[in-house]
Amino acid sequence: IGVWSSAQVTHQARFILDWYELLQGLNVNLFDGHPWNIIFEGAQPRWIDLGSLRRFDEASGSCVREVNQYVTAAEFYRIGYCKGFREKTFGTGEVEDMLKGGFESLAEEDPILSYTEKFYRLREREERDRKGTWIGYSENLEILAEEKNLTAYATTLIDVIEKHDAKSMIDLGCNNGQYSAIAARRGVEVLALDVEDALICELFEYTLKQNLTITPVVANLSLYRHANEIVREPFRATADIILAYAILHHMVHRDSYDFERFFDEIHYFEPKILILSFVSYDDIKFVEPKDRFDWYNQQNFISVAKKFGYAVEIVPTTNTARNILVCVRNNA
Repeated sequence: IGVWSSAQVTHQARFILDWYELLQGLNVNLFDGHPWNIIFEGAQPRWIDLGSLRRFDEASGSCVREVNQYVTAAEFYRIGYCKGFREKTFGTGEVEDMLKGGFESLAEEDPILSYTEKFYRLREREERDRKGTWIGYSENLEILAEEKNLTAYATTLIDVIEKHDAKSMIDLGCNNGQYSAIAARRGVEVLALDVEDALICELFEYTLKQNLTITPVVANLSLYRHANEIVREPFRATADIILAYAILHHMVHRDSYDFERFFDEIHYFEPKILILSFVSYDDIKFVEPKDRFDWYNQQNFISVAKKFGYAVEIVPTTNTARNILVCVRNNA
């Protein structure tokens, strides 16, 4: 599933190369060609398919069927290098060819960055620039971690986490993850989604450094929902909170959402609470008057939220064109 950032690809490829080198030194390999012998959750290798291990002179390994039944049902994303790696033995294949073969076995491209670009970033590392439309939109994460002079957006999120004892959150359009980090520092497990690889890379590296409970993913809401639909129901993602700060107007005007579609898609994750900043046309600069929708207004959004079973509280901010809406599901 093509939702890895280039920083995650780098981290995981290094781990996998070390793993294969270790196996070679033990005169052992992984025999069955699965693309999910090694599974990551965020930065951590969560599962290694030991049932697929065999010595080079053996026809098969041990416990393969039992182990792979678990792996198939697992909720974690699978990394697809292994088949390409095994087609070229570690001793004879050039590393670049092995990596290219591995990238080709991944299921699909992410919405913004091709795997070819990710490969070159892996090879050139810091020498290849990371670019993106929204880089620099938020302050540096190290500065934000001090949590001084918190905005209404931050204090609203903190209040909701504490009031509802939230344990999980999906952060839509997370940018560099400032709100994901606020939640994670309070014990919340966060899935942080953004379509810009450079921002997810920044958050991924910060998550590694701070050991936070954040899984940063290059994806939008629709792509991530689609990815979950192929996972068995007991393992599908759910979230106590869905956070959607300053993203809905982009979804409406760039991705053809209406309010009903938005609620249909977030409903899939069974959130108890939606925290959203509603941006009115007074503060949307990229939409020309002729392209505006009559139905796009806060009152109509609240009406749709109520139709989907949410009670709505309005939290004003210093910008009168942007209100925070805290939507709590009536049966939560």
